[in-house]
Amino acid sequence: MISAFLFGTRLALGTMLLVAGAAKLGSTVDFAATVDRYRVLPAALVPLVATLVPLLEVGCGALLLLGVAPRVAAPLAAGLLVAFAVAMAVNLVRGERFDCGCGGTDREISWWLVARNVVLSAAAVAVAALPSAVPAVTGIAVVITLVAMALTAQVVSGAAHLARVLGKPA
Repeated sequence: MISAFLFGTRLALGTMLLVAGAAKLGSTVDFAATVDRYRVLPAALVPLVATLVPLLEVGCGALLLLGVAPRVAAPLAAGLLVAFAVAMAVNLVRGERFDCGCGGTDREISWWLVARNVVLSAAAVAVAALPSAVPAVTGIAVVITLVAMALTAQVVSGAAHLARVLGKPA
């Protein structure tokens, strides 16, 4: 039972990270502006962090999906998620409200997103710490299916957002 839960959690985290990182790689200038908007880093580090975060997300996501080195990828993912939660919390305490920069979504920072990232971080720690009897997923068909599902979700989300912007019901 636990191994099936960990397997599903690993695939869900991998998909989420891969999709979020890919979306950020597709709009690096916008993501750099978002990183800067958080005002938690020295300005000189913003370009480096804005470059590394999407690469780490895509890398961790791919490793988790493939089941390759999950005990390395999952703690890195947990660290990213905690950093995102802290950056959001700092800005919420400051009274700031702006797009989270989560990748592919127009979502304002909120305490709900802070809590979500903390829970996802705990899930990533569980994937890294607990043994899983489910073997590594190396079948390319599974990975392609998951990526296709994630991309479909992004397209649907984008279409709904466009409909809202245009003032038409989704």
